[in-house]
Amino acid sequence: MDVSRTCQRLLRVGIVALSIFLAVLLYLRLRPDPHVARARELAKQMANSTLSAEQRREVGRQLRDQVQKLNPAQRRDFFQDRRKAMEKRIADFFKKSRQEQVAQLDEDINRMQQFRGQGPPPGGGPLNIAGRARSAEDRDTRRRERLDQNTPEFRAQMAEYFKQLNARRQQRGLRATGLRS
Repeated sequence: MDVSRTCQRLLRVGIVALSIFLAVLLYLRLRPDPHVARARELAKQMANSTLSAEQRREVGRQLRDQVQKLNPAQRRDFFQDRRKAMEKRIADFFKKSRQEQVAQLDEDINRMQQFRGQGPPPGGGPLNIAGRARSAEDRDTRRRERLDQNTPEFRAQMAEYFKQLNARRQQRGLRATGLRS
């Protein structure tokens, strides 16, 4: 009788310990990555249009530093949200009437012109996150990864969007962007 109680007590303790272990493991597995969460927070701050040029530069520097700390899987996770938002934005653009599309293009051009005066965007050009020039092989690898991350339909929509954007820029007397056309 005394042995069966001890076995039952050990079994209960084991079940409680196993439950606690599984709960902690589940929490660690499902919680948002703190580094990615910090990068997302900084990206939200960057989207805040009320920031001064100096504040934007500072938040942009912090965001660049934070993204630099992310490993490739964390970077994919961080940029996946931005990719999905862009896919939705472009899909919504093509659902609008032509008049609404022109208004959207004008708004986008105005925003581009506003930011153009604030210096180059962080990480622009053929440099990697660490600021070193990318090799041709690295650029090719990144191109292939980007192709795998979106659909042919989205790529076609992006090409058409930039074609329309550049045509609208020319109508307004501005140079075409160096972006896809």
